[in-house]
Amino acid sequence: MGTQLELVGNLQPQLSDQKVSIKIIQPDGSVPTPLEIRTEDLGIFKQSISLDSSGAWVITAVWDGNDNYDSVTKTLSVYVSAEVGKAIIVLGGGNSEVNSEWRIFSSVASYVYNVLLKRQFDDEEDIYFLSPSVSDVEGADTLTATDTLEKAHRLGQETGQQSSSSLYLSPIT
Repeated sequence: MGTQLELVGNLQPQLSDQKVSIKIIQPDGSVPTPLEIRTEDLGIFKQSISLDSSGAWVITAVWDGNDNYDSVTKTLSVYVSAEVGKAIIVLGGGNSEVNSEWRIFSSVASYVYNVLLKRQFDDEEDIYFLSPSVSDVEGADTLTATDTLEKAHRLGQETGQQSSSSLYLSPIT
C-alpha cells in the first residue's frame, strides 16, 4: 500500500486550460473533496493520487463541457491489494532416515509453501524455507541450522516489512 497512481487523461476535443474535476471514492466509501485540475496543451491532464489503503478505489474525471461541447464523464476502478510481507518456514527434526514423523511434517511444510505461492508470495523474494533436506523438499532454500535461522530472522527485520510470519515444524523426539 502507499501506491502512487499517476492519472493521465486527455480531453477530446483537445482544449487547453479547461477545468476537470476528479472525484475519488476510497475503499471505505468516503469521498474526499473533489480535486480540480486544468488541462494542458492538447487537452492533457495529469494528477498524482495516493492509494493508501487496500480495496476498491473508484476515480471519476468530469469535464462540464462548454457552449460547443457536451460534458464528459469517465470512471476508472482500481483495486489495491495489501502488501504480503515475508514468510519464514522452518522444518526441523531431521529427515526420513532419523525421524519416523518426517513425512507428515514435510508434507505440512510443503502445503504451507504452496499456499503462500497461491497467495502471490514470490518464491525468491518473500519466502525463506529452511529444511534438513533441501533436495527432498520442494521450495527449500537452505539447510535448517542455528546460523541459517538467525539469518532468516535478520532478513525479515532488515526488509522493514510491517508483517512477516514464521512457521516452525519440528517433531518432539
